[in-house]
Amino acid sequence: MNLARHETYFSSLATAEVLAVNDDVYSLTALGLTFLAKKAFSALIDPAPGDKVTYWLDNDETYYILAILDRPKAVANEAEPMTTLTLPNQTTVKGQALSLKAAALALETTVLNGQAGRAFFSGAYLKLNFSLCQVLAKKAISVLGGFFQRCQTARLEAESTDLIATRVKITAAKTLAATAESLDLRAKSAVKIDGRVIELG
Repeated sequence: MNLARHETYFSSLATAEVLAVNDDVYSLTALGLTFLAKKAFSALIDPAPGDKVTYWLDNDETYYILAILDRPKAVANEAEPMTTLTLPNQTTVKGQALSLKAAALALETTVLNGQAGRAFFSGAYLKLNFSLCQVLAKKAISVLGGFFQRCQTARLEAESTDLIATRVKITAAKTLAATAESLDLRAKSAVKIDGRVIELG
């Protein structure tokens, strides 16, 4: 590239178009010339081919992309270009309040840690899919209009359990077994036991 011919142009803030991206190296074109550039540390959005960007030539003859000025819209029958936001390692976002609004939100991470004095979630539908789910709390309160739970095996361990309901119905397809050191069954009106064979003792 003839830098002497375009010394003024390439030594100041100027615009170019992104031709290609190879890892963290961007191929830019301006005035019919092609050159390589890096993204500035403070530039968060990753440039994509076709983007119009501003760049700066540093004293060490390194080109830095400072910002994306424009991104062409997708042509017919092509997917909308994805915008990627890249943050440096160990990034902290601070503010009085942070709001995220999107038609769809996807989180993908190896480890997710959250800490809050109070947390609130609301929505029409919630689905959680885990190989293992562990909930630790001093007290858990669930207020539900309806509750349905399905599992292959279930085990409940507690020092004491109280079940309070207007009506309780337990149905076992094959066997229902209750084992205790002492068993107390009480009814105010009547106790009904029905079966082909009833064994006591």
